[in-house]
Amino acid sequence: MIKHSKSVVIHKFGGYDVLKIEDYSLPDLKDKIEVEVYYCGLNFCDIYKRLGFFNKPLPFVMGSEACGVITDLGLKTDQFQIGDRVICYDFEEGMYRTILRTSPEKCFKIPDEIPMEDGAAIFLNYLTAYFALFELGGIKSGFNVFIKSCGGGFGCAATQLARTVKNVTIYGVVSKGKEQQVQQNGVNFVYNNESDYLNEAKKDCPEGFDLILDNESGSWLNEGCKVLKFFGKIVVLSANSMINNPNSISLFSKLKLFVGVLSFQLSSLMNKSNSVCGLHTGNLVRENRKRVLECLNVIFDLYKNGEIKPKIDSIWPMEEVVQASKVLGERRNVGKVLLKTRN
Repeated sequence: MIKHSKSVVIHKFGGYDVLKIEDYSLPDLKDKIEVEVYYCGLNFCDIYKRLGFFNKPLPFVMGSEACGVITDLGLKTDQFQIGDRVICYDFEEGMYRTILRTSPEKCFKIPDEIPMEDGAAIFLNYLTAYFALFELGGIKSGFNVFIKSCGGGFGCAATQLARTVKNVTIYGVVSKGKEQQVQQNGVNFVYNNESDYLNEAKKDCPEGFDLILDNESGSWLNEGCKVLKFFGKIVVLSANSMINNPNSISLFSKLKLFVGVLSFQLSSLMNKSNSVCGLHTGNLVRENRKRVLECLNVIFDLYKNGEIKPKIDSIWPMEEVVQASKVLGERRNVGKVLLKTRN
């Protein structure tokens, strides 16, 4: 029986140089599913973990998202069998491996119609976008949707899912050089993130926005509320404004976010009957598998019908995880960044 697998491991928190490739021990197969991994998905939550924001005990295997083929079972189950193609997800990390063993509730079958690389790109980004748009945002025909960061894996997924609803207009912010690609993905109005984009968007959408998808949080919430329609909503997905240093999250960044949240005025919501929602997909996957499966099946059907298609920015060999992580951390990607574990 296999006891180790090639993995991306960190032994200390810090910059890209803490990412190491090594053979790392596998947990016992009992009560678990063994998966030969084909691709891993890179996500911003992995950056938080690498920088030590969650103070996770060291050392540990990086990565929250992978897909591959089941090669062994350490339990009796009617849900899975050897040879099934599955997505594996765990917010607590442990997925950047050539072979992984995990519990069955962290595995989700991939339909035959979906290629493995698209399976690796579809789970977290599209689930998060679906919950933000449909479950919390209540998107419907005629909505004006503002996506704070429309060029990454989540932003591309949110754009495609929003376009499945008739007569939706999408406004998005992106870094310089990505404008044409996000327009091709379906964004109607594109703004450079170094410009006065909120005032520019107000000129293009003077009536205001029905829904804002925000990945910064902090003081930006007050500004976002100013451009909402009556009954408009902001869905807060993360606090990526803290990630401005590849080696650490500074105390200043944490304080800036904390002060920004404290400065948020409840009257900003009450004046126009607005609401702010928070979304943590990791907790949803852990606590409400039934709802996750329902939404995932809707997403799979949209894929089969040709209404969505994951935009993959680049695929890197596992040995080049540092370079791949820089693409994501420096926000150079348009779409999903993947690792491949097989030659």
